[in-house]
Amino acid sequence: MTRFLSLWTLFVLLSMSVCARFSFALDVYQAEVSVRDQSPDARVEALGRALLEVAVKASGDANAGNNSVVLSAQASAERYMQRYAYRQAIVRENGVPVIKLYLTGTFYPNSIQQLLQRAGLAVWGRERPVVAVYLFEGDAPLSTEYRQAMQERSARRGLQLRFPGGVAASELADPETLALKLASPGAHALFGRVNERLYLS
Repeated sequence: MTRFLSLWTLFVLLSMSVCARFSFALDVYQAEVSVRDQSPDARVEALGRALLEVAVKASGDANAGNNSVVLSAQASAERYMQRYAYRQAIVRENGVPVIKLYLTGTFYPNSIQQLLQRAGLAVWGRERPVVAVYLFEGDAPLSTEYRQAMQERSARRGLQLRFPGGVAASELADPETLALKLASPGAHALFGRVNERLYLS
């Protein structure tokens, strides 16, 4: 199970025009998913899941993976694939270290864009905003565990988070002043306190 933060008691999102130094180029046409082994059947199944993830990243639509046109392309994901690679990693499951196998699928941008167009979905460019996050658990900054969970989830949605610090929890009492402090041209920031945790698979 992956722990993820779901609700903030106080938050402000500063969304102004994005400029180059507050954006990054994301390889939205690549996704990494777990795979049970390196057999052809497992590869086809994993590439199908990677295709759905890429559809979400490339469109910016969280529901793109449920689109009927995109789902119909899942079984033939290899047609859209440019290359794939495997890697092993040691991860913890219920506190126990286990070796897991992952597949990274890279897809042809033009093919994915055409698929999204057939599905009636928008195509989001590679340049994405970087969101600065100032969230607290009580008066303490977020733990490394929750930062990693947020970064992993946001990356699957095609966004990048930063946790720059420089803000005290006490400053949340005056959101307007804090917004002015954090605001700068092209900046995107999210700040507040966490009051609910959601456990997601």
